[in-house]
Amino acid sequence: MDNFAALKTAVETAELIDAHAHNIVAVDSSFPFLNCFSEATGEALSYAPHTISFKRSLREIAELYGSDLSMDAVQEYRSSSGVDSITKKCLKAARITAIFIDDGLELDKKYEIEWHKGFVPFVGRILRIERVAEKILDEFRRQRSGFKGIQPLHLRNLLEDSRFSKCRIVLLHASYPFSKEASYLASVYPQVYLDFGLAVPKLSFHGMLSSVKELLELAPIKKVMFSTDGCAFPESFYLGAKKAREIVFAVLRDACTDGDLSIPEAVQAAKDIFSENARQFYKIKAVSESFDSNDIASLPVKLDINASVQDVALVRIIWVDTSGQHRCRVVPKKRFHDLITKNGVGLTCASMGMSSHMDCPADETNLSGVGEIRLIPDLSTKSIIPWANDQEMVLADMHLKPGIPWEYCPRETLRRVSKVLKDEFNLLHPEAGHGQFEIALGYTTYDKAADNLVYAREVIRSVARKHGLLATFVPKYMLDDIGSGSHVHLSLSENGENVFMGRSGATRYGISKIGEEFMAGVLNHLPSILAFTAPVPNRLKLYRLCLPFLVQCGP
Repeated sequence: MDNFAALKTAVETAELIDAHAHNIVAVDSSFPFLNCFSEATGEALSYAPHTISFKRSLREIAELYGSDLSMDAVQEYRSSSGVDSITKKCLKAARITAIFIDDGLELDKKYEIEWHKGFVPFVGRILRIERVAEKILDEFRRQRSGFKGIQPLHLRNLLEDSRFSKCRIVLLHASYPFSKEASYLASVYPQVYLDFGLAVPKLSFHGMLSSVKELLELAPIKKVMFSTDGCAFPESFYLGAKKAREIVFAVLRDACTDGDLSIPEAVQAAKDIFSENARQFYKIKAVSESFDSNDIASLPVKLDINASVQDVALVRIIWVDTSGQHRCRVVPKKRFHDLITKNGVGLTCASMGMSSHMDCPADETNLSGVGEIRLIPDLSTKSIIPWANDQEMVLADMHLKPGIPWEYCPRETLRRVSKVLKDEFNLLHPEAGHGQFEIALGYTTYDKAADNLVYAREVIRSVARKHGLLATFVPKYMLDDIGSGSHVHLSLSENGENVFMGRSGATRYGISKIGEEFMAGVLNHLPSILAFTAPVPNRLKLYRLCLPFLVQCGP
């Protein structure tokens, strides 16, 4: 996959000229912050938090600000920091060197164009003719009761009119959802150019990918321009720039994989799309502030050159049963994308009732071979397999039907528990027996930590197998040697403060009262906990040996 390193670097370091955006507004503007994530208005805007793009975008803004993952936390950060501070932070992270602002949009407490010049090297003004034409169109609609709106192909009469043959027209927002039609117009009319702002970043990842790919199906690369369509909120500029780099890289990488472009051609295409086309269109001089490739590690936009490529043949759908064993369903790539990403793949309910030493459901599980659930792939975990480049693997959730989690799903159970505990933890494989290696997985959120453990085991097993070795995670694989451990570090916190530690020397064992209660709960429920932490007999025997020690050391 190193073949794409040059393209990755070119996209990450590319100068960005934002060919279409709008004014930023004051923090106390009446314009709803929810509009940063949606084009909806009125009552429809209340549903914006339930869209895929909202959930992704809020997470990325929270990461940029270092705030908690909630709308309230982000808005609190915005209010306390002030508009100048957050604008500087967002535009610096976006690495935009020029912005063309359409100031025809009426926004409450919007800043004038001059104000924006304090944050980027170049700011220009453009006029979106749509704003001027709206009144005419409104009148036209009233006169033509059957008028149903227009799409790009309805512009052909205008484009073929000799009076407008020399006019240069930019079709904004990838003309979504008519991206293919816009691509066609740009290919047959010399005066038509395209812009893919709004479609990026307000769609799902695959929606953005599809839209930009459709634009490039026919349109000349020299006619496609980047824009954020940033409006009112500096965060919208950051999100537009961040996702544009990711999407353009994915589109050009796939074009190289398919043989449509060479790597040098893709590198030039990235430069054209991000800056050169706008520079030529608006006849502006170079304003680039170069980015040193040595600084890439500190940049917020990182591209994954190992992401899904077009020559993948199979996809492994991985799930973990109640005994901790990795299970897998393998499907062809086409079936995965056409059917399974939306509807999942079937799995008998009995599969989650089987222990590690039986091929039938355990007694009293109420699970049998009657009925099935759906394995729904979590696309955020999908990754190409380094040791099998023609395959991908993805973790799956268990649903009764798409959208309705199954109560026995381990990943869903973890989410439910996290809502109560709100803990983050580390996962380790320590101990000190012969041939053992300690691997510490980084501190992260509960869901990523659990997923990382699955991937780590898959990698370790596969690398060992490649070298003719057998990697085992059995707790006690030799009677005369130290066993292997896999333990979890839990922390108790409230509002970011550790509440496990005692606050004075008078506390018993240096542990707070809530800490003692937590430990007491663990010991009290240990027999039940062992069903999940020691599901195989080998591991349970090891726990029984350690149990007296645990009880002795408990509070």
